[in-house]
Amino acid sequence: MRPDKQLAEGLRALGLDHGAETVGAFMAYLAELKKWNRVHNLTALRTDREIVLKHFLDSALYLSVLPQEVAWVADVGSGAGFPGIPIKLLRPALRVTLIEPGSKKAAFLRHMMRVLKLKDVQCVQQRVQDVTAVQADAVLTRATFSVADFMERASHVLGPGGLFVLSKGPKASAETEGMGPELKVVPLGIPMSDITRNMIVVRKPLDKQQ
Repeated sequence: MRPDKQLAEGLRALGLDHGAETVGAFMAYLAELKKWNRVHNLTALRTDREIVLKHFLDSALYLSVLPQEVAWVADVGSGAGFPGIPIKLLRPALRVTLIEPGSKKAAFLRHMMRVLKLKDVQCVQQRVQDVTAVQADAVLTRATFSVADFMERASHVLGPGGLFVLSKGPKASAETEGMGPELKVVPLGIPMSDITRNMIVVRKPLDKQQ
């Protein structure tokens, strides 16, 4: 199946609105990712099918757990832009901050911001611990943080009452055991695959001191 058809079918399965322009933007993203990957090794995924499934549609799962009132998201350890850029393409009104310390990956993110003409998107080339002046409504990651470690490192870039959102595999329950009622786990399947992600959502207390 052609990657544009695969993407469109997957987005329909997730109930996400998209048009030809959005699919075209994803195909431009795919082409640039493959081009840069030959030199900079941004991702271990090589085929169109893998990238559509495990980067584009995997990133789109975050929208299933992000409330509509969320206006600003920070993508921590963004790498080649996942999940931040796909989320922006699918929900253009969002303000997105891409936090990525690696120079080559940050250069690619800035390149994609230009190529896709993304508005209200910024790339911050720092470790999340060093980031200032960010108070997002939700902080997201696909990086290999544990739940507790991510909450500790990224808490200062999340506003009170905001959401931590992580994507985890089958071992999610071991990381979340005993974390309390403020945490929920939402299992979601990537369309056209047998892959299931556990979307972990934790609300930050309204009291900044907690």
